[in-house]
Amino acid sequence: MKKLILSLLFLLPFALYAQVSSLSVGGGYVFTNIEGTDASASGYRINLLYDYQPVGSAVSYGLHFGYVSVTGSSTNTDYTVNTLPIAFVPKFYFGEGNLRPYLKGVIGVQFSDIERAGQSTTITAKDSGIIAGLGAGIKYPMSEKAFLNFDYEFAYLANSFYRDGLMNSISLGVGFNF
Repeated sequence: MKKLILSLLFLLPFALYAQVSSLSVGGGYVFTNIEGTDASASGYRINLLYDYQPVGSAVSYGLHFGYVSVTGSSTNTDYTVNTLPIAFVPKFYFGEGNLRPYLKGVIGVQFSDIERAGQSTTITAKDSGIIAGLGAGIKYPMSEKAFLNFDYEFAYLANSFYRDGLMNSISLGVGFNF
């Protein structure tokens, strides 16, 4: 057992060297519906993604942290929903050229709060649940160390604030390989 552990510790630096890691930050537009109302909501999202891809592999594995804020209105009531998603994001890349299209999956947890402001009262609540989704995007390298990323995501959020739990987003980001 000790030999196995020592062997794995010896091989770990080589395994880490044989991958491309990147960190990207971005933001974009979000649209969804608020549960229990006829209100459509829209807003923005901010993304931070750590991604690593084994050399020669078409698949990368990422850890996503984000912030989503949407607002909407219905008769006499204004809604604001803020969500913090934390998710595992695997991507499958196609091609080897400058434009690298990809498909992605999203699975993780999210924490949300809502504020309902009416004419006479304001109600706040918190909820959490899973986030699961699919997406597609394009990664464009600007140099060996920097890239641009354009991304679309369709996600399901399991909490009581989003109608049917569905959210769409489009984002643009910049990243750095290390």
